[in-house]
Amino acid sequence: MLANNNRQMLRRLAFSGLKSDGRRTLVLFVAIVLATVLLIGVFTTGISYLRLSRLQDTRLYGGERDITIANGFTPEQLALLENDARVESVGQQVYAGVVQHTEADETASVGLIWDDVVLWEQQRADVITAQEGHYPQAENEIMTSREALAACGLAGLGVGDRFTATVETNTGVKTEQFVISGIWEGYGDTAPFFVSRAFLDRSGYVLADSGILSVKLAQDFVLPQTLEGLREGLALSTEQIYQTSTYIDNSWKVLLGVIGLALVIALSAGLLIYNIFYLSAARKRRYYGLLQTLGMTERQVAQLVRRQMLGITLVAMVVGTVLGVGTTLELVPQLLNALGITADLIQTQLHPLILLASLGIVLAAVLAGLRTPLRMARQGTLVEAMRAQ
Repeated sequence: MLANNNRQMLRRLAFSGLKSDGRRTLVLFVAIVLATVLLIGVFTTGISYLRLSRLQDTRLYGGERDITIANGFTPEQLALLENDARVESVGQQVYAGVVQHTEADETASVGLIWDDVVLWEQQRADVITAQEGHYPQAENEIMTSREALAACGLAGLGVGDRFTATVETNTGVKTEQFVISGIWEGYGDTAPFFVSRAFLDRSGYVLADSGILSVKLAQDFVLPQTLEGLREGLALSTEQIYQTSTYIDNSWKVLLGVIGLALVIALSAGLLIYNIFYLSAARKRRYYGLLQTLGMTERQVAQLVRRQMLGITLVAMVVGTVLGVGTTLELVPQLLNALGITADLIQTQLHPLILLASLGIVLAAVLAGLRTPLRMARQGTLVEAMRAQ
């Protein structure tokens, strides 16, 4: 039997086949469009929610942290966390006293806090929106916000200015002069004054009793077993508090939910596509047998089927992508707001990987559904088709 290698004829046969089977073609087209739109929407909503939820928690609590260990810590516990591959960074913080009053306000009450360089420069990076000057180095230097200065009646002061304040520390009450080494603006708790390590060392407060560890994990999604394993490895005392953030507690649940929804959509679309392909191939077995009798090879028959199915698939995926992007930009912000994300934070961004993942899943579902119909088309003969009638 001679094989014809006429690509133009294959294209015409593919187009006429789709046109003659218009109802199934329309159902297939709609199924692929809907699957593409839903996958883009699910992935974008889930990833955007996780990203904005972390940013919202970071701004609310004044730093990017997944675990907080309070009521002191030991050098061994600090070293254990710093050397753990699951941990990205460990910041330290401790209360160092309180301002009882200043030269300008007898009723001022502002806390004194010390942050180490990791907490201030790394974990607060998304919190500090503006900073003038530098973090305190000398014993009498402070870093403050405009709100804290105003609370002490010192709203008119700036970087380099000095003021007198009476402070209470663990060693007693003392009136002394301070110099403003820096002023910052941002999110979180803007009420305290931040002091130097030199001030902390003479305040009487020690990290072992009052220190707080701020732990940022290396992964954004961790299982409860990981968090529990970290807690058990630290051998915490009864006084110490181990607290995980809302984000890290829920991140894996949201991620699993997104993956689960994507699988449900992909399986539903795959089954529908498979049924359409199967019914179409079964109905056309006699037609495919005739084509082989007239000179087509099995390979050419398979090419014909692929042209028909992949042609409509590609068109549907393009339409689904356009509709998915438009729908996502319009509806996802409303969904995120309904899920508890502050409206000011919502910025919908369609990452190219989301589009690629969505299209890849749809294409995989189509190819999986196409395997059996392709085999039926290649194995179909005129004799088998006539017997089946």
